[in-house]
Amino acid sequence: MENTRFLVKEKNKETEVQENLDRVMTHLNSIILEIRLYVHDLRPLRIEKGLLSDVIQERLHFLRRASSLLIDFSIQGEEPEELATQLKEDLLLIINESLTNAIRHARSTKVQIMLIYKAQGMHLSIHDNGIGISTLNKGGFGIASMIERASRIGGTLTIASPPEGGTKVEGFFPY
Repeated sequence: MENTRFLVKEKNKETEVQENLDRVMTHLNSIILEIRLYVHDLRPLRIEKGLLSDVIQERLHFLRRASSLLIDFSIQGEEPEELATQLKEDLLLIINESLTNAIRHARSTKVQIMLIYKAQGMHLSIHDNGIGISTLNKGGFGIASMIERASRIGGTLTIASPPEGGTKVEGFFPY
């Protein structure tokens, strides 16, 4: 910003000034998004009653408004009426962390989420079009907490960068 102030005083520097202002605005928008995500994450989960898919839709609605991320969410099968609260909470937090990573780290513009209900459990697939996850860097606290949550509810979770790019989160969670 200081650099821009000096450029404004010089003649014929409009292009440089505009480029600097564009960088500052991009950075500020990123900070605003981070604050919105943080504040939204402070809200308690209200998941005891109702369908998991409704709670997921509510979270996706917020993320669509707060970011430019295009999110495609599809469901196959029938959601059981009596899913355990712990299962619903942990699945929502896994989905939330995946989307947060797609926005914050992977620079994704598009994410596909599929939830498939089967007789013995549900399959979750999340695939973004971001830069992927390095094999050397399997993430920090967020990814570790996703794996721990999956394990706690008896599920399995894999996180990888497929050859076609992006990051893919796959999980199976028994009822």
